[in-house]
Order: sequence, then C-alpha cells, then structure tokens
Amino acid sequence: MHPGLEFLKQTPEFQDKYAGTVIQRIFYELDWDDDGKITYRDYKKSKLYRTFERLQVEDDINSLRDFFIYEHFYVIYCRFYELDLDHDEYINREDFGKYSRHALSNKAISRIWEQIPRKFTSDKPGLMNYEDFTYFLLCEEDKTNPRSIEYWFKVID
Repeated sequence: MHPGLEFLKQTPEFQDKYAGTVIQRIFYELDWDDDGKITYRDYKKSKLYRTFERLQVEDDINSLRDFFIYEHFYVIYCRFYELDLDHDEYINREDFGKYSRHALSNKAISRIWEQIPRKFTSDKPGLMNYEDFTYFLLCEEDKTNPRSIEYWFKVID
C-alpha cells in the first residue's frame, strides 16, 4: 500500500469504494471507446504513466491531483451517499434530481436517465450505481475535459 494511503487500513469500508473511484477516474481519462479496455499505447501517452512514476517518489498521494487523490474520492462518495437515502448503493431518478439542490433541469435529468450521454453500468434497470454517478460527477465538475464536453453535448443535443 502506498504510504499516503496507510490511513485506509483503519477504514476498510472505504477501501473498495476508493479503489473503485480511482479505477473509474482512470477509465474516464483513458478509455475513449468506453468499452472497458485501455490499450498500452493509450496508457503510455496518458498522464497515468507519469503519475505512476511520481508515486514512486511522492509520499503525499494527495499532491498527485490526477487520479489518486483521496479528497476527491471523499467528495464524490459523500455526494452519492447524500442522494442514496436508503443506502442501498443505488439512486433512482427522483433521488438524482436532488443533486446540488435541484441544479439540473428536468430535461437534463431525463436525458441522463434515458442514458443518452452514456449507458449506465448498473445491474439494476432504472437505477444509477456509484460508478455511474462517479462518471457523471467527473463530467459535472470539469466541463473543460473533452469527455465532459462530449457528455454534456449529448445531454443538450
């Protein structure tokens, strides 16, 4: 385990969620075909390759802002947890509508729920899981990212 994540040993309930968030962030950045695969060429030209190199010498994982920062995971997880009122690890459309104090229009919510910008990975039809929410939030938080631009274009198109 990286020295910057030693504190996770005290909170095993967050270990899987943190790992899943990191994986989702990596695929968000590298898997442009959205097929669950990353090519070696994509890996080599990505900032992930350089981030791994920096992890070898950097003890403070939160100083590496790209994929592994724990603070970003915590914010994502808390936002999901606030919407997942029954804490079953899924949110429905009504719960999702409460995101950021009802900041999204009903039309935007409908487009997202119709899975126009991206198909949900949730195994329960009509529900968004943590992975789906993480992808949405990555698009929501950095609208300058090409993935985000593509996502929001599909929402408004």
